Amino acid sequence: GAYPTLHDAVSVFYNTVFGATEAIKVRKIGTPQGRENAGMPQPDATESRVSDASVDDMVFAMRAVRSVFTGRRGERDGLGLEDAIAELRPDAVPDVLARLDTSIAALESRMPRPYDEHLADPVVEEVYQTTVAVVRVMSTDVEALLSVTVTFTDNDGD
Repeated sequence: GAYPTLHDAVSVFYNTVFGATEAIKVRKIGTPQGRENAGMPQPDATESRVSDASVDDMVFAMRAVRSVFTGRRGERDGLGLEDAIAELRPDAVPDVLARLDTSIAALESRMPRPYDEHLADPVVEEVYQTTVAVVRVMSTDVEALLSVTVTFTDNDGD
């Protein structure tokens, strides 16, 4: 739909990207780890458990966040959050990209498979922390630079 102002549109766009980032951290990794259940692992909460595609889903989701941030997907190059941030503070872009790339690399190469059978593995915690770093930079630097506020909560179905 139409938005009353450009700022409103950017805010909705940012909230969608931030919500996806938070979902990777919380729902795809944290909940199965037991972060929502007093530390008790919940293998049944693992996304795509039966098909053993949970790690692939995590990688795909974080790559999608990166694509939306940069505005690039394959050969296509459009506008992304990166463009708005580069106008305001160009030195912030490499930090965000580095955190995204670190998280993607950790998910691809270090996250054990099948995920639901390795929830207590210390490597899972290390990889989880890379997603925390992405969420942190998005919720501090990116949010402040764009002058937007997170308007969703993790329990509102986003």
